[in-house]
Formats: sequence, structure tokens, C-alpha cells
Amino acid sequence: MISEEKLKKIADIMNTLTEEYADYYRIRERIDIDSANLKIWSKGYIEPFSCDYITDMFDNTVEPRKLMKAPRKKEYVTFHYMNDEAPVYSVYYGKNDDIYMEKLYFSIHKRRIEVLFSSPKHILLELTLTLFDEKGRPAEFSTIRIDKNGLKMIKAAVYTYDGDHIVKAESICDFNPETSVVMYDDEVFNPDFYFQPKYMNPPDVSDYAFNYTDNKVETFTRTDYDYKKVHENTWKLRRGIIKRYTECGIKWFGEQ
Repeated sequence: MISEEKLKKIADIMNTLTEEYADYYRIRERIDIDSANLKIWSKGYIEPFSCDYITDMFDNTVEPRKLMKAPRKKEYVTFHYMNDEAPVYSVYYGKNDDIYMEKLYFSIHKRRIEVLFSSPKHILLELTLTLFDEKGRPAEFSTIRIDKNGLKMIKAAVYTYDGDHIVKAESICDFNPETSVVMYDDEVFNPDFYFQPKYMNPPDVSDYAFNYTDNKVETFTRTDYDYKKVHENTWKLRRGIIKRYTECGIKWFGEQ
């Protein structure tokens, strides 16, 4: 489970970054699209190089990331400008070839900052910070989303490796960074009480253990910490996930 100290640090960092990167026109000047030497198309909201693997695996409503050829009709697809393997700028298409979002990327010493804006109004919607280890592997990510009323929510994950494979992830979701952290506590959240004296923040706290067969993930065990008890379930990985990861150059869960 991600510690309280770690959550407070995440909240401070993400609040600071949203202030620093909120001005689209100021930070857009720092993006050199001409430096891009590779351009790729993808389908699905999650970019092919995203380090959020938890959403892919557990949310059945999310369309898996997918590389594709240049489409004849630009509907619900994304165009990415890449500098080698590093993203520079992404354009998201909705209906009728209309651009409805843009994402700017900044790579700074083992970390990548991704800033998502609406288009054409350029309102800050989301910011992601990904940290990489000394081998260039994703070690953790945090994503802060801002709704139309200014409410902020964070999801995050910290990854643990055995060799080059991710074997564990500590995950949180719907964390409000502007209120106090309230961690799961067996004594506070007593199953004998219907009305709880406190509400967790974040309310969604999970640990994942990835189970490998023939050098690739077959199942994962998810442990959820909620108000009344700890739940543990093992799930079979959705069909095709490892294949999609392999196509996108993601090798932390084995290859197919």
C-alpha cells in the first residue's frame, strides 16, 4: 500500500505542477514539433507509450491501446509526434476530423510530464508525471485530473520489478490532493459499524501482484482496502493485452 507520507508528497508535487503548466500558450512555445522524426497513429484514449497499465488491465470499459495506419477518416483517433521513442506532441480527434484535445510532453532527467488541454479553448484537463529508474523503466506515475468546477483528483501507481518484469503495483485512485489524507485503518474502519467515523482519502486503494507463466503475465491478484475489510481476488488478464503491449514496445509484462 502506498504510504501516507508518499501520498502527501504526490499531492504537493502534482498541485505545484498544475500551477506551473496551466498556461497552454507559455508552455507550447517550449515544444519543438519539428524535432519529431517519427509520427504514429493510435486508437483508444490511452496512448501506446502510457505507463498507466492498471487502467488497461482492470477497466473493461477502456479500449486497449492500439497502433494503427493513417486512417482515412479521423474519428476518435490520436496522432503522435515522436522524437525517437519519446513523445513530443499529441492531437486527439473526435467527430468529423475535429481536434478536441492536445497533449504536450516534457522530458526532464528521468521524468516525463504530460499536459492535456482541451481544444480549442486550451483549458488544462489533466497532467501526468512519470518517473523512470536508472534503466529507463517506468517506476511510478501520477495523474491529476481537473473537472469543470476545479475539483482535482489523482490516480497513481508505484511499480516493483523482479529483473525486467513488473511483479507488483501499489495503486490509488480518486485521491483529493486538497484535503487531508485518511488511510485505511483496521481499527478506525470497523466492520461492526455501519456508519464509519471517517471516510478514506483516497477511497480506492489497491495492491496488485502479477503472476507469470512462460515469461508473461497470465493472472494478477488484486488486494483492495475499503471501509469494512480487505478484499483479495485473482483475475485472468484480458485476452490480447500482452499482444497489444508487445506491439507498442512495452515489455515489462513479458512479450507475445
